[in-house]
Amino acid sequence: MSFEVWLLAHFQAITTRIESQAKLNMQLSNHLDANYIKGNSRQMETIIKGDKVYDAIENASNVVTFSFDKQSTNIGEIVAEVIGHL
Repeated sequence: MSFEVWLLAHFQAITTRIESQAKLNMQLSNHLDANYIKGNSRQMETIIKGDKVYDAIENASNVVTFSFDKQSTNIGEIVAEVIGHL
């Protein structure tokens, strides 16, 4: 499981395995129009601004079950619980 999967879900539906962390970072970079840098607070603000969190919850809904064979993240479920979006 990768936190970047959750971040990418702010931009697109996550349905298949992304082969490597480098490809995941590349996809984030494409959406940011800049090289993704883990821990960069400005990029994080860009990713989570507005109501994108609701898109991310929906976009990650297909990958909430933990798996070694495909991408997974349960951060959306945790966030939904916190904001009362269940």
